[in-house]
Amino acid sequence: MADGVVAEELDDLRYLGGVFAGVEAQFRDLDYTETLRGFMPVLQQEEARQFSQQADAAGRAWPKLSPVTIARKGHDRILVETGRLRASLESQNGDSVRATSHRGLLFGTAVPYSIFHQTGGRRLPQREHVGMNSEACDKLTATVADATVRGLKATV
Repeated sequence: MADGVVAEELDDLRYLGGVFAGVEAQFRDLDYTETLRGFMPVLQQEEARQFSQQADAAGRAWPKLSPVTIARKGHDRILVETGRLRASLESQNGDSVRATSHRGLLFGTAVPYSIFHQTGGRRLPQREHVGMNSEACDKLTATVADATVRGLKATV
């Protein structure tokens, strides 16, 4: 058979329970650490897109800056004063939060004021700047699905 697939004829369907239990055990043992680590550049590119378009992950424009804020900053670039927040999301530095485990991925920023922009407040409009659009989410899903198939094939 192709790709190392083994064919076996079963005389009794009750044996399928054992086959499925074996696949489930193999699935539980899969480690996605490297797969998820390899996805970090895609997330960084997604953040770069959001900052360039001045929009959230879904493409909704961030609320404009007030004239007072523009005058104080000297420019109208939203969420950019020193570049610290943007740099922490588009690249890796001391403010970047990046971690992977066998089944998890953590991506974000340790810049303290980030949360206030992400959620908004009484006098601060919400400008979501951390997140994935549906295309990036689909790409991550496909990447993990492919890794799952490779991992299950490797254990056969």
